[in-house]
Amino acid sequence: MAQSGVVSKTLDLISSFGLNTNKRKNRDCDDEPRRKRRREMVFSSTVEMPAALRERIEAMGGTDVQLVTQKQLQESDRNKNHGRLLIPTKKLMNDFATEEEAELMMQEEVDRRRRIGMQVAIIDSALRESVIGLKLWKIGSGHNYCLASRWNSFAEQNSLESGDYIQLWSFRSNNNAFIVNDHSLCFALVKLDISEGIFNFI
Repeated sequence: MAQSGVVSKTLDLISSFGLNTNKRKNRDCDDEPRRKRRREMVFSSTVEMPAALRERIEAMGGTDVQLVTQKQLQESDRNKNHGRLLIPTKKLMNDFATEEEAELMMQEEVDRRRRIGMQVAIIDSALRESVIGLKLWKIGSGHNYCLASRWNSFAEQNSLESGDYIQLWSFRSNNNAFIVNDHSLCFALVKLDISEGIFNFI
């Protein structure tokens, strides 16, 4: 599956808010010792969406189905106190948000100074439908999408643990039964089977 570039209208919008999405330039090797390179997981291939899930999305009137990210869940993704799935913007395989949606995710509550976010529909591998929060947070020096409110219960229902590999897909639904607060954006999350041998390490 061809991957689209990360630079998109949404990331342009993020930049317009004064947020730097560019990586820090490397320093000259003579100025400081070269740091040990961290072993990083990469996917050697892309697993297609399960047929049953794709059929369910079609039944929902789903269109514009695209892979958002493939990742290994980190301890922070399953930390109940954090209560969120981190989706770094720099690692998006396909951009999914419109400019209007990005603006909404970046709005803050006036009194509590936290992201308001969006409520969106999400489907799991068992074809169960639920509603989950989608926000755009500042973490460290960057900004990242997060599946936030109700993430803990969703992860528990799907027996997701740190170290598991997942895919997150986005799609648009024109079926009013699945549109949350007038937002057509929906997601599907798939837990991957590493026994298929699709991963390697660098």
